[in-house]
Amino acid sequence: MNKENRKYMLSTLVACALLFVWIFVTVFLTGSREISDFTETDKIIFIGFILIELLTVAFIIICITKAQKHVNKDNNIINAGKKPIDKRWLAINVASFIAITAALFAGIIAKKYLDTSLENLFGIIAVTTFILPFLFLIINVIINRIYKKMLSKKSVAENQQYWLSHRDNPEETTNKKLSLLKNLIRINDFYSIVLAVCAFISAFFQGVISDGGDTVAPLFVCYMVLSGATIRIRLKPSDKIFEEDNTYVSEKDFPALYDLAKKAATATGCTETIKIAILDDFNAGAAIINNTISIQLGALLLNGLSEDEVYCVLLHEFSHIKDAVRQKRIDKYNQYICDIHNNNIANIYSNITKHLFTFIDAYFNMQYNLYLYSVSLTRETAADKAMAIYGDSKTAASSLIKIKYYELYDWEKGTYDTTCNMESEEYDTNSLNNELRKFKEAIQLNSEKWNTLINNEILSRSASHPTLKMRLEGLGVNEIGTLYAESSKEYIADCEKSIKYVSSLIAEQSKDSYAEYRKYYYVESKELIEKWESNGRCIIAEEYGDICDALRRLGRNTDALELCEKAIKLLDDTGACYAYFIKGCFLLHSFNEAGIEYIYKAIENNHNYVDEGLAVIGHFCCLTGQEDQLEIYREKAIALTEENKIHSEASILNKKDKLSTESLPDGMLEDILSHITSVHCENIEKIYLVRKTITDDFFTSAFVIKMTSDTNDDIRYRILHKAFNFLDTCSDWQFSLFDYEDVKNVRVEDIADSCVYSK
Repeated sequence: MNKENRKYMLSTLVACALLFVWIFVTVFLTGSREISDFTETDKIIFIGFILIELLTVAFIIICITKAQKHVNKDNNIINAGKKPIDKRWLAINVASFIAITAALFAGIIAKKYLDTSLENLFGIIAVTTFILPFLFLIINVIINRIYKKMLSKKSVAENQQYWLSHRDNPEETTNKKLSLLKNLIRINDFYSIVLAVCAFISAFFQGVISDGGDTVAPLFVCYMVLSGATIRIRLKPSDKIFEEDNTYVSEKDFPALYDLAKKAATATGCTETIKIAILDDFNAGAAIINNTISIQLGALLLNGLSEDEVYCVLLHEFSHIKDAVRQKRIDKYNQYICDIHNNNIANIYSNITKHLFTFIDAYFNMQYNLYLYSVSLTRETAADKAMAIYGDSKTAASSLIKIKYYELYDWEKGTYDTTCNMESEEYDTNSLNNELRKFKEAIQLNSEKWNTLINNEILSRSASHPTLKMRLEGLGVNEIGTLYAESSKEYIADCEKSIKYVSSLIAEQSKDSYAEYRKYYYVESKELIEKWESNGRCIIAEEYGDICDALRRLGRNTDALELCEKAIKLLDDTGACYAYFIKGCFLLHSFNEAGIEYIYKAIENNHNYVDEGLAVIGHFCCLTGQEDQLEIYREKAIALTEENKIHSEASILNKKDKLSTESLPDGMLEDILSHITSVHCENIEKIYLVRKTITDDFFTSAFVIKMTSDTNDDIRYRILHKAFNFLDTCSDWQFSLFDYEDVKNVRVEDIADSCVYSK
């Protein structure tokens, strides 16, 4: 969160507190008289403070909106479209405040009509309903921790088998999960209502038993609880998305695409309104938003497939929409959970109120993911059948083959030299056309090789789609080959226009951030390489990784590979781990199985490469049909992942850890401190070193760097990056690195002799 964002959030928090202050100032100035007993002066004061309240609410709305805009600005990347802000959630938060305020006033007014002998009972009700949400929060946090601990205790093999079991009988599993998810939705709704009622009743009875001045803090808590409950309301997505998201195009501008989509919709029995969004990729997707079907089509896909092939793709997507009708409610709830986690509908208190639902959310997400896993293969097979029923099997097969070709083409990127996309000072609006041209050239060169891979591909255990060979067999097509078909002039015109349109969107979206991205991806990379080359291309363990990355960003992939090969020859295994990993990836992405051993070598000496390395090997083995290697991989993956669960603890530092004074071998600490403080030493205030004992035979030496308060994010990154690179390559000793700001609650300074450097 940047300074501007913090400023708006702090202003919002202060304004919310003032909303309650104005109430009690009004009560004080009017002498706590009933409205019916107001003097003329009281009435003026009352009306004046109502206006102040309204202005304060307006100020809160402005601050939250500004804060949200700054969040979006911070998270901006070169993208073709933004998700618009749905201000209805803002209205819900304001309504929550009004409801709590109304409850308080209702309690104050009702006070004179209630039996004073029941004051103790009213107090018990106020306190009980006030405490209940706290109890629910504690229970949620505790159960969630127990749930996570239970999951973590399962071995990797047990977890894997548990997931695979959900595909043994997908139809039965699907029905069970659907029933469970619907019940979880009901529980969530009932629980939200209980929280809302507790907040409302507590506010009401606080008005009954209180004189007013001592209710500010309790009422603020009631407001937080009520707003935390009400933001669980599952609002329909706003229709404004189609107006505010510029990736959506009109039927007037793209008539041929809309005609083709309507034809596919009619064939599959979809009657909803259609909106088409054009993206910059080689994919297609569909979703139902309210009563509108959103179709996402990649400009590369449109120009890489014929009109008939795109029609088959649309048949597939509309079939998903037809199938989604019966699970529409679940899709909406899943989107809502995603929004909560992504802070798209959160308020400034969500970091607290989200814990009221932490276990419900975690359990629901797990069950929903299991549901998706169990049903994914059968859903894709059913959607493929729609292409054969309403379209043509061979044309459908051709479209699937071309999509697979692009996946294989994309897999090979980085194994050959190319130009940096950000070499030009402004976004190159011709880059998508260049990408399309390269892909078509790659088809001519590699289709025979790719066809062999398609025939040999193995279905991975985590696959969301059947293999292409399985899909072709389902369509009744035995030969792998693409078709050539003429497309209408109108369709071709729309496709060509789609690339221009998306390119213009990207240029517009990136105009403010392109220079910054170009500075990192091109300018600084070029400067680093030129400096390295002028210094004789030295291979230094803690530096060559950055050189390699810069070469790859510039598109000089063969030079990067050559650098890795030299590092492997000149450095010890610890220093050469990155080189082993990059060379292994390079070979596997070139469809050369020799890369497997290089990646295993990197993993053997550095557990930082376990997750990514195993993912690359597993994907390669499935793509190429390496059954023997796949079996070896699966055995190793279970063992390495299980072992990595312990090693991953080295990247965490908290109060409960077993921390003690650390003593490194002679000379090692001095060497490390010399390297860490060799850049921006004026920004390094202190460096701490402690030992974290994880198991009886495994520990890590944790360095914690405390920087001066005026250190900006860029310098902070450079200090930590340099320190990490050195610690990662200087020896086979287990090190960890932390920014003091992230772990200051651990209080490492309390460990004896932990401060090893002070400015």
